Amino acid sequence: MSETPTDAGPLSGRDRILALSIVLIWASNFVALRWGLDQMSPLALCFWRFLLSFFPACLFVRIPRVDWKLAIGFGVLTGLGQFGALAAAIQGHISAGLASALVQIQAVINVALAGFILHERVTRAQIAGCLLSLVGLGIFMVRPEANATPLGLLLVVIAAVSWATCNALIKAGGYRGDLLQFLVWTSPIAMLSLGALELLVDGPRQMLIPLTHPTMNLWAIIAWQAFANTLYGYAVWNFLIRRYSLGRIGPLTLLVPIVAMALTAMLLGERVSQVQLLAALTILSGVAVPVVAPRLLKAGSVQVALPRS
Repeated sequence: MSETPTDAGPLSGRDRILALSIVLIWASNFVALRWGLDQMSPLALCFWRFLLSFFPACLFVRIPRVDWKLAIGFGVLTGLGQFGALAAAIQGHISAGLASALVQIQAVINVALAGFILHERVTRAQIAGCLLSLVGLGIFMVRPEANATPLGLLLVVIAAVSWATCNALIKAGGYRGDLLQFLVWTSPIAMLSLGALELLVDGPRQMLIPLTHPTMNLWAIIAWQAFANTLYGYAVWNFLIRRYSLGRIGPLTLLVPIVAMALTAMLLGERVSQVQLLAALTILSGVAVPVVAPRLLKAGSVQVALPRS
């Protein structure tokens, strides 16, 4: 973890494999989530995910130095807002593949929060990308279909807003520590908020299913979400962005919804209409514009300057 972040040079062969593994794991999590929801309620499934994300990792991961208000806000928003709302949406209100693409609207909200709340400079490329993503969202809203109900769209947008707000909280709070430590030690807050609401809605029955009706399949799903998706995924992510910087590694996450839609089609038999595919691609294109445009302009400027030298 001591490497100095740099954008110079391509990823090594080992690091490319690590980056690809993150993409595959985070994309496959939408399939695992769909399978898990066949056996447990959304809130209960997320409760167990965060429980195993905390223990036994807490025995090996140090407590980060962070303001407790930031930790509580992040934990509640991550638990109930991001993952709870997303799981509730996928349980019968929107297909998992479409949800993986639609939740990328968080990039638009990130830009809005950065500009209006954090007073950061917003570029033309970011504005153009936001407008394009909003067009994609509008297509979803205007042409809802059986596999994407209005409630499902609303819940995914809530998840996206919560995700973006979590990012803004970390920036506003000035946290610069280890991301994995932060996620492990905010997991109890997410877990408790999910558990409290689940007890109010369904009582303890759903939360106790992994103990009262344990199956290898269910425990494998929960373990995959906690150990592979959260602990391994963010440990490797933290390593890569420290080694290469967020600007170089961040664009790789654009592959997640593409791979997720392919996996849900193959493993879950999900199908999307041409209109929904157009909407999803429009959103992803909008997310990609702020990332790709500066690199293209930089490459173009180099090509123009070379003949003069």
